[in-house]
Amino acid sequence: MPFKKGNTINKGRKFSKEHRERLSLSLKGKESSRKGVKLLEETKLKISKANKGKISPRKGAVLSEETKEKIRKANIGKKIPEKIKIKISQSLKGRKFSKKWKRKISESNKGREGGFKNKKHSIETIKKMSEAQKGEKGSGWKGGISCLPYSVDWTETLKRSIRERDNYICQICSQYGNNVHHIDYDKENCNPNNLITLCRSCHTKTNNNRKYWINYFFKKYE
Repeated sequence: MPFKKGNTINKGRKFSKEHRERLSLSLKGKESSRKGVKLLEETKLKISKANKGKISPRKGAVLSEETKEKIRKANIGKKIPEKIKIKISQSLKGRKFSKKWKRKISESNKGREGGFKNKKHSIETIKKMSEAQKGEKGSGWKGGISCLPYSVDWTETLKRSIRERDNYICQICSQYGNNVHHIDYDKENCNPNNLITLCRSCHTKTNNNRKYWINYFFKKYE
């Protein structure tokens, strides 16, 4: 039967696996009649509403290595249009992933080489990243406490004595350390019991998840 708008003859109809395979073979190598056709915004909205709440038929489908390789080759050299990048960015803005989802992402990326390995950001990108993390916009913003002055007791003599006490050994990784860290993050508390030696890398690491590190050191030295 020729196509006619409003025709509902196939509505709700389910094709057998054999039928789907025949359709697939008959269309193999043929160019889609819809290729290059741009949908109206109204049509896109209708499709979006019609699919709202429905589970994708592809959910749970596992791609074969052959299919993955085909997709990879088809996308080599292709650049995502800025319009699409903005849409993706907006759709993910403020989104929080569950622990289960984070674990899945972690497992799926295990053993893979990072996409940014051996790549360098452009000067423009570095500036953008820097601006995005400045002041209150930064993910590590603590109300400006990093700008608070140190105690008058915070001298080079005191720092040297802490390094010598710890034999210039980082108290986390046991490698060479030259940074002196306040366990409770209080710059006014320069009691030697509140100061330890860390390497530069571990000292940077302790700037995040402060509650964890306070408990870590208190348990270690109690």
